[in-house]
Amino acid sequence: MPLISVALSGNWPKRVYFSIGVKQSFFIWNTSGNPTRQARTRPHIDVRYTAPVGWSVEMKIDEIIDDFPHLRTRRTTGLSHHL
Repeated sequence: MPLISVALSGNWPKRVYFSIGVKQSFFIWNTSGNPTRQARTRPHIDVRYTAPVGWSVEMKIDEIIDDFPHLRTRRTTGLSHHL
C-alpha cells in the first residue's frame, strides 16, 4: 500500500542537522478472513551535532500512532566517531 512522507530538514548552524516530519502508511490487515484497511502515522524529530574532530551526537524520537490503544515511542541517542 502507499507510503506518504513529509519532512523538513536541513543543516542549520554549520554543524547542526535538524529534521522533523511524518510518515503515513496505509495497509490491509488480514485477520481471520476479514481484511480491514488501516493506517499508521509515524511522526519524528531528529537532531544531530557534528564536532570538528569527527565526533557526532544524535538524538531521535519517533512514535507509532495507529489503531492500538497506546502510543509506541522510540527514543534513540548515539555517539559516533568517523575516522
